[in-house]
Amino acid sequence: MAGLAEDFKSLPPEYQNVLRLAQDTHSIDVTPLQEIKGGRTGAYLYLVSVASSEPEKIQHFVLKLDHKNEKTKIDELKRHSTVLSQAPQDFARNHIANLAFDRIEIDGAVAIFYSIAGQSLFQYRSLASYQQQSQLEKIFRMTNEILLPGWNTGLTFEQKVHPQKLLADWLGYRLKPGSDIEHFLEEFCNIQHDTAGLMFQGSAFPNPLVFAREPDRWGKIRHIDTIKGFQHGDLNIGNILARFSEDQAELTGYYLIDFALFKDQMPLLYDQHYLEISYLIRELSHAPVQKWVDLVSRFAEQDIIDPHQVPVELAG
Repeated sequence: MAGLAEDFKSLPPEYQNVLRLAQDTHSIDVTPLQEIKGGRTGAYLYLVSVASSEPEKIQHFVLKLDHKNEKTKIDELKRHSTVLSQAPQDFARNHIANLAFDRIEIDGAVAIFYSIAGQSLFQYRSLASYQQQSQLEKIFRMTNEILLPGWNTGLTFEQKVHPQKLLADWLGYRLKPGSDIEHFLEEFCNIQHDTAGLMFQGSAFPNPLVFAREPDRWGKIRHIDTIKGFQHGDLNIGNILARFSEDQAELTGYYLIDFALFKDQMPLLYDQHYLEISYLIRELSHAPVQKWVDLVSRFAEQDIIDPHQVPVELAG
């Protein structure tokens, strides 16, 4: 396999291997220009210079290195093609990055090269790398415009949906027995996964996993109407590429990448909440425990749930 650029030699071995394979498969040399940050542990995003000999040229791409998602049944390339074919043409051209090459995969690691037609990538960074409040507000505001009136021009409606079905549609495999959620509750929280509720700082909370799995737990809950359409499925802070003007005041470019979990005819608004949680986890991951306590307490004070209506068990 081809040699790696020096800056790539500190990457985990599986990423070094998949990069070597990508270089050999596509007859290219890949040189990192700038790390632009990913959104999840284990994922890397780089602005890279890619040199090819047939024909001889140099191009700039965004390289994403990640682990294969074992839960996806359809190849990511097919999903990306579906997204491009079904999205409004102007939207696809202005907000969906193209795949420069076929995805490369080896030993559970994947390398994906993205390009943006007719534009320089030098000023693009992932949402994960932005810190200014004004810039973050513009990106989040644009996200809602992108996902609803921009992308989902043909949304539909479904009447009288039980809230548990909404959660089951959104969360899918995450609710199956033996899931990571079960593991988190039992190993890290010392709570049996089928416990109906839990106590936190004197307040009672329902166990979200139980309620997401069992419609009978909801009692005579009112059904709701939902809007359905295109869902990105993994809209974390590493899967949005944004560019600002020279004075950093105006958002001048916005692209989505990584459609491995894309689905059609899904209840909408999941992507917005997924992105919000992705951002909050990043912000709170280095914060004192008290910030987590304050966040949970605010939810309780706003009467989002009624703790007196939930059977509880003090665990751990």
